[in-house]
Amino acid sequence: MDGLDALLAKAERVEALSATLYRRLAEGLASGSGARVTFARLAAEEEEHAARIRLLKTRIEARPWNPELTLDLAGAEAMVADAEALLGLVEAEGPPASVEGAARLMIESERRLSAVHAHELVAGDPELESFFAELAMQDQVHLEILRRLDERR
Repeated sequence: MDGLDALLAKAERVEALSATLYRRLAEGLASGSGARVTFARLAAEEEEHAARIRLLKTRIEARPWNPELTLDLAGAEAMVADAEALLGLVEAEGPPASVEGAARLMIESERRLSAVHAHELVAGDPELESFFAELAMQDQVHLEILRRLDERR
């Protein structure tokens, strides 16, 4: 299951990077503001996603290899690269000072994550397909929250 281990490690890394991004963006917003609280909550949800991936890895590691399983390692690697680049940008330039700027920065990231989670990151295993479909739905919820923050101003 080396390929699956690698894919899950990359998926976990993306969730951890997303949590760091949301925390960093929250730091750039006014202390005590509703938007700062929202970004901190989104960071916590991303941390929860990473923890769920770790639990999934533990649960499936003893299963025999499924020859029908197909993995999109390139898609997973692209997710990691996107998240690392976005975090690098925020670290180099600092977080946007406005709620709209912070929301817009993450809207595209959540849109890409949702698309990758929803489309063939893993195929041939109903449990894994369901798991990533659920992550895609949660990405969509984050996207809606971010759109509301962007439109609010």
